[in-house]
Amino acid sequence: LLDLAVLLVRRWLVTTDEADQGLLLLELVGCLRENAQVDEAIALLQDRVWSHPDDRVCWAEYVDCLDAIGDDERKAAALGTWAGFARGFEQAQLFRQQVLLLVDLDQPEAAAAAIIAARQASGDDTFLADLLPAVRIAAVAHSVDEPVVDKPVVVEAERPVASQVADDVPATRGDV
Repeated sequence: LLDLAVLLVRRWLVTTDEADQGLLLLELVGCLRENAQVDEAIALLQDRVWSHPDDRVCWAEYVDCLDAIGDDERKAAALGTWAGFARGFEQAQLFRQQVLLLVDLDQPEAAAAAIIAARQASGDDTFLADLLPAVRIAAVAHSVDEPVVDKPVVVEAERPVASQVADDVPATRGDV
């Protein structure tokens, strides 16, 4: 491992191409993971994604490493940060993963905040509408000791989708 790491670092030092540096980093990360040094891999990847936020492959590897060590808190944060840099379908999927993970972590307020962040980032949250019941259920379950259900962040997360659903339902006349 040490010989390979030295070789990769030497190649890195003479490489000015950003994409090549990313590929070399991924090779090194793979070696670190194979040798159960995931924390070191995470540190390298974290530096890379912050300095090159458009490097989708490194983001994916970073999230995968966090998943490998079971650090769901940091994984949820990483998904939200990555989603902020992503666009379109990729962004929608990342926000969905983050919201579902936050619900699994019993953090309904954070899940609701992620829905609001998705709305602000994309201008649309219809791709998250089906997740609102899960957030609401988590909020109710979580509110045994503390009333989370009516906290402003949960109410705000539900508001736009609820109003869109109401707008989509045709008005009925009382005399029919």
